[in-house]
Amino acid sequence: MREMLFSSAGYRVCSVLSTSAAVKQSESGVFDLIVIGHSIPLNERRFLLHELRGRCTTPTLVLYRLGEARMAGADHVFDAAEGPDVLLETIHNILNSRMCRQPITLIQRRP
Repeated sequence: MREMLFSSAGYRVCSVLSTSAAVKQSESGVFDLIVIGHSIPLNERRFLLHELRGRCTTPTLVLYRLGEARMAGADHVFDAAEGPDVLLETIHNILNSRMCRQPITLIQRRP
C-alpha cells in the first residue's frame, strides 16, 4: 500500500521484503531516501538500521507506532499514526532539504 502511495505521488520506489534484500539494494542502487516501515518487527528494524549505517550514507526515515521508542541512529522518524498525507509531506521536506543525487524502504525521485 505504501508503495502505491509513493508511486502515485511521483516517486520511483524499490520495495524489498527482507532485511538482507534491503541491505543488498542499498549497496547496488542509488537512492535518495530509505524508508523502514513500522510493520517490520522492532528488533529487525534496529538490525537493518545498524547494517545500513555501516554500508551506505543514504538517509533513513524510520516509521514507528504509537508507544514505540524512537529508533536511535535514524536520520528521520515518523509516527505512522500521522497518516499518508503527512508522511508524503515529511518525505517531500526531507528530499528538498538536501541535495539529492537524482530527481524515493526505498524512495527515489523521478527524473
